[in-house]
This record gives sequence, C-alpha cells and structure tokens, in this order.
Amino acid sequence: MVFGGLALYNNRRSEEDNLLEGNRMEINTMWNEFPEIKEELKRCKKFMIESINIPNKAVREEVLKLINVDAKFIRPALMITIGKMYAGGGDLDDDFIKIAATLELLHMATLIHDDIVDDSPKRRGVESLQSKMGKDVAVYAGDYMLSSVFSNVIEHAKTMENIKKITRTVNTILSGELIQMEHRNSFSIEEDDYYKIIRGKTAVMIALSCYEGAYMSGNKEDAEVAWEFGEYVGMAFQLRDDILDVTAEARESKKPVNQDFKEGNFTLPVIEAMKEYSDDLKRIKKENIYSEEANKKVRDILEKSGAISYSQDISREYSEKAIKILNDFENGLFKKYLNQLVCKLLNRSN
Repeated sequence: MVFGGLALYNNRRSEEDNLLEGNRMEINTMWNEFPEIKEELKRCKKFMIESINIPNKAVREEVLKLINVDAKFIRPALMITIGKMYAGGGDLDDDFIKIAATLELLHMATLIHDDIVDDSPKRRGVESLQSKMGKDVAVYAGDYMLSSVFSNVIEHAKTMENIKKITRTVNTILSGELIQMEHRNSFSIEEDDYYKIIRGKTAVMIALSCYEGAYMSGNKEDAEVAWEFGEYVGMAFQLRDDILDVTAEARESKKPVNQDFKEGNFTLPVIEAMKEYSDDLKRIKKENIYSEEANKKVRDILEKSGAISYSQDISREYSEKAIKILNDFENGLFKKYLNQLVCKLLNRSN
C-alpha cells in the first residue's frame, strides 16, 4: 500500500489552516534586516504549505516540519532579491512567487532523498523523515514533492523555454548525485570529479534561482548573467560548507564533524590531502572508528598538508568571480541586499 501501509486521512484542512496562521507563518529571523524580502518569503511559504497535499496526514505533518524548522529559504530569497533588483523594486506577480516557492520545494525533495541515501538520522536538528517513518515512506514523500514541483513548473513557468531550463537543471542535479555515488569511498576520486559533484548538488540550484529571478521578472536578456553569478556563489558556498565540515568544532556545528569523510564523500580538503597522506587517511577510514581522536587525526593531516588553506583559496576565487559580476549590477537597495546576502552565505561559521 502507498506510504508503507499507513492509514489515509481525509481531513487535511485543520493542520494546514493551523500552519497558515500565527507564528507558524513566521520566517527565519535572519530576514528581519531585509523586510521587503521577508514579506515575499511569507508569500512563498504560504504557497509551499498549500502545495503539500500528501494524502497521509502523518506524513504531511512531517514534511511540513521541514518548512517550519529553521528553514532559511536561501534559494527563493536569491530569486526574489534579483527579481526585485531587475524590476526596480516593483511588485512580483503570483507566477514569480510560485516558481520561487517551487524551487524551495525541489530543494526539500532532494534533502529527503539525500537522507535516505545517507541514512541520516537528523535534518535541521530534528529527526529526519526516513529515520522517523521509514525509507519507503520517505521515498514516496520525496517523489510526491517532485511531482508537485513539475506540476507547478508547467503551470507557472510561463514559457516552454523556461520549463526546459528548469527540467534540464533537475537532470544536472541528479547527475551530480549519481557522480557522487559513483565515487563514494573511492580514494581515486580527482579534483575535477569533485567540482562536477558540487556543481550538480549545489551550484546549479543556486544558479537556477538567480536565473529565474531575472527571467520571471521579465529580464530574459540578463538571465544568463544571473545564472553565472549564482553558479559562482553556489560553488563558493559548497566549498565553504565542505571546509566547515572538517574544521568546525562539534559544539559550533549543526551537523557531526567530518560527516562527509565518514560517509565516504571525499571533499576537496580530503582530495588535496590524499596527494601526500593517502595511506594515513585510508587507515583511519578502514578503522571505521569516529571518535574525537580520529577527528583530530583527520584535521591534523588536512592542516599539515595545506589542504584546508588550498580549499579556502579555491572558495575565495569563486567568491571573487561572483562579486565581480555583482559589482556590475545596477546600484540600488536590492543590489545592496544581494551583496549583504552573499556576504552572509560565504562568510558563515556554521
């Protein structure tokens, strides 16, 4: 039976109504300093909640928690900020907001599937859907969200050209995940493989958000420049995240330290360190003991090999490319917001 035999519920409105009211419609406090963006994100969140029509009440409630538990809505926020910038601060129509919300739904669907593949017990600090309700339920829930994504795209993306752009980007995202799976636990992974992985799993989603901001606000001629900007931001963002994975203290990080290494997803710092310390890293991985002492050993290897500083340099290069494009955008409030947002993304500590 669909959803692993869980009972179906017909009364879906009461929980949805509760989520649409009061503080459940609040947006992460990071947006308080961007009031115009915050108001548009509320419109996005409302449409996202309305789109979650999973017929099983228990599953729907768990998916809705993903929207409400510490979600930052970075992708729709980038789309909205760029759209406002190109529109001179003007209003954004319903189709624009619904595509922005749909991009976040797409991101959420990939997170649900990631947790299944990685057997992750937590997501955003709470028990993951696959851990709480089982992998079969999580697969169906993620698939349902993907079907909602494509329905929304067909209805609101406005042109066949844009529908094709979004669907091709989804293909690239999935290709990135498959490349990562192919190289899992592989000590022969190369730097170029890593860039293909992070481009697919992170950068093109951020690039698409920026592209849609230009395209859906009626500035098709600027959409490819916005894509390029977003791709550079996405590459720098993921590099920064991967550096934090191996350098952050456990008390500072919202996820376990060295999680990627433990799962066999070797990121740039590890790939760079392999050139000199491959045998040492293989030994630690083979022992499969992930204590504080093991984490320290990995970190010491990465530091003495110069891998962390090398990765920081690469991240900085992508950041500088993004800032160079941003500097050419027309001055105004939303360019200022965009600059502040990018600085927040690329100078994060957790």
